[in-house]
Formats: sequence, C-alpha cells, structure tokens
Amino acid sequence: MLGFPAQSATQGINVRILTPALQTAQTTGYPTGGYQPAVRCILTSKDGGTTYDYSFDPTASNNQLMHIYQIEERENDGGGILLNNYARSLPTDLTGYYVDVGWGHNTASGIKWAEADGAVSPRLWVMQHIDISGGLKGQMPISYTVLNCEGVWAAVLNKQPIRLGTTPYFRYDELDTIPELTNLTIYGVLEYLIETALSAQTGFTFTLDALGTQDDGHINTDIPYPGGGVPLREINSDSPGTFQTYGEVIISLLELTKCILVPRAGLAFRIIYPQTTDTVNETYFSGSVLTPPSYEVENRRLNMTPNHIEVFGTEPATGVGDWFDPDHYTTAPTRPLTPASIQAAYTGEFMPVTLSISEDGLDTEVEADARASALGRQLKDRILGARVVIPMDARVELYDRVKVSDQRGH
Repeated sequence: MLGFPAQSATQGINVRILTPALQTAQTTGYPTGGYQPAVRCILTSKDGGTTYDYSFDPTASNNQLMHIYQIEERENDGGGILLNNYARSLPTDLTGYYVDVGWGHNTASGIKWAEADGAVSPRLWVMQHIDISGGLKGQMPISYTVLNCEGVWAAVLNKQPIRLGTTPYFRYDELDTIPELTNLTIYGVLEYLIETALSAQTGFTFTLDALGTQDDGHINTDIPYPGGGVPLREINSDSPGTFQTYGEVIISLLELTKCILVPRAGLAFRIIYPQTTDTVNETYFSGSVLTPPSYEVENRRLNMTPNHIEVFGTEPATGVGDWFDPDHYTTAPTRPLTPASIQAAYTGEFMPVTLSISEDGLDTEVEADARASALGRQLKDRILGARVVIPMDARVELYDRVKVSDQRGH
C-alpha cells in the first residue's frame, strides 16, 4: 500500500504556492469526490548524471513505490522509502543519492508534483539501503528495499565539521580568528557559512533567502565576531580533539536571536522570526469541504520554568542582564535582586525559578538584558504546543502560521 503522512502544522510567514489545478485536486478531489495522490520520487546521483525514477503515478499499474514518508522538525529531518523489488531490478547500493520529493495529485491538468507546481519539499539523502527478502509465515514471500533518509539538518549541517580559517585547528576564539567572519552581523555570518563555506565544502550549492521582514533587531545588527573584541561565540575551541559542525555553530548563533533557520526546497534556507502578529497562512476547519479538514487537534501547555533569566556578561560587576516573564511578574522586582525581593514580586501560580548563565562578550547591562530577553523568548516559545492531523497539504512548510477552527462540541 502507498502511505502518505499526515502533517503537523506550525507558525510562520509563507506557505508554498500551489498551481490552481493541484490546489483544487488536493482540496475537493479529482475526479470530483475522489482523490488520486501522486508522489514524485526520483533518486539522483550527486553529479546529476544517474537517476532512478520510482515515482507513484495513480494512473499507472507498475508502480514500485509502496510507502514513503518525510519528517520536518526544528533542526532535525528525515524520511523513509519502501520499494517493491520483486523483479530484482533495483540497484544494490543507492546510499548517497538524493531525492526532492514532490507531494502531488492527479489533477484536471494531469499529474502535478514538480517544484513549479509548489509540491516539492526539502531534499533528503539516502543514508541506509536495506534489501529484504521474505515475508510472514503463511504469506507469499516478497523482495523489497527500504531506503532510510536524512534531510539537510541530519545529513549535512549536523554532520559536516567547520573547516574554515587557519589549518589545522580552524578556530575562532580570543587568540585565533577567521577573517571571513570578522565584523559580520549574525545574518552575515550565517550567509557566509551556508552559501560560501558549506557549498564549497560539500560540492552542493546552498542558498540563504534575503532576510526581508524577519529582522528581530539582533540578527542583522549584533556582531558575534568583532574585530579586536571578545567573540560572542567560539568556533572549534576544543580542536583538534573535537570539531564543531555547521549545525552546532548555526544553532549557537541563533541562540543570540529570536529567529529560526528553516530549510526549503532547492537547497535553500530562510530565516523565520515568529510573532503573534503574523498573518495566518492557512485555516483548517473541522468537517469543512472547502479546505483540507482537521481530523484531530491536540493542544498542550507547559508550566513556564524558569520564569526569570539572569545573564552575567564579561564583567559581572557592570554587565548583568535580567528578563522576567510578564505572565509571572506584574512588575520587575526591586533591586538589589535577592531571593526575598524576587519572591515578593512574583505574581504567578507556581514559584520563582531563576536560570543563570554567563556570556563572554557582553560588556554592558543593555547587551546582557537583550541576551536575557532573547533567551526568555526562546524558552517561552516552548510552553505552547499543538498537533493537527490533516489530509496531505503540500502548501504547509515548517513554521508557517496555521489556525484551526474546531467546531466539535458546539
């Protein structure tokens, strides 16, 4: 059987734009009242010279694709492909091949599953090839192939070590520098790491979308590697014993902001600064026939701990920053801050919980306050969670903003 994953929808700025025929087919069906999902699954060698097409065409009778799924999570991704190999026609080694899955449909205008149709998701690489022959007792034995895949975070960013700067240590700390990164903003560093360093190191061309409206006030202003100053983040400080990956360095830089890095189709990335004022990209209704309906909605809330962030800068005597969760503190505690003054100001339903961290390179209280505020925002983002089960909707990308109108029980 062919399986298509239900998707979990989240918050952001832009959904993929589908061609009208594909949008109609995945919403109301084609032919009317029925659905004919189609999946483009073309495995391609690095140089593009060799391809194996195992796409599922609902109008064909010789499909080898039995099941496929793809997972997109924050800073993690992967998937799997199950192929019928009864004819023993599949290659014995597809590891290293990549696939840009197209989640499409048969439509009034034919099969629509290409990137031009808005149907393609971020790239996957085959990391494990498994050939299996056999079956359950009493059933006809078959031969099939399982391809376990990883996405750009799991296969590339979290695997490739940073090898930039002076060989053999490739360090950026108070003693060693990487000139290409010096005096760039956080966005500028990310752009250089992704488009220049990573592309040269892997042989693939990665791109970072223009920042546009997603500036949180830090990512395109703060300079993590100032010339002649203390870096806000170090790179490969433990080399040659341990080298950091691109993913580790990128995540450490994003910790200084309120932003998130999201992979897109075509080896592209974009920066997302989620805000409560973002326009809703898609609304799902329970029982609706006008949009893909929501089969199930689950909302979760965590207690906010810690609710006070304390950041010590380079010199704690002059650079201590604080952030107090406004849902737990109506007003900030009086100074000097003591356990008693914090407890007296606490107005929440739980108890005061303080997280203290130290960050070299923060020279003033203003800088330390900004770091505390950014960290508080990141932690607060995690207290609300949701899971929405919907039919396949090729438009939805990670961190698109989705609204659910649930009329059950009304």
